[in-house]
Amino acid sequence: MIQIRAPIWNGGKPWAGIADYRINPASLYTEFEIIYRNKEGHRTFPNPYRVTTAELIQCHSRKVGHGVTVLEIPLSRCVEVCHA
Repeated sequence: MIQIRAPIWNGGKPWAGIADYRINPASLYTEFEIIYRNKEGHRTFPNPYRVTTAELIQCHSRKVGHGVTVLEIPLSRCVEVCHA
């Protein structure tokens, strides 16, 4: 499970940014959780998300420092995985 510190807020429509080196291209799905907490200490996104790895690899990418590429995907294109 990949942990993301905070989403990309994008004007109220949150996205996830996942470093390409964290993605296993042989895996059918990529699962991640956003561990960001609001000022009251509550997790804004309490459940993990899942997206097909093939879809994630085709998403918009951007280079950040030290040669790392981040793949960006809107959370609306991901499936929220609720705990039973």
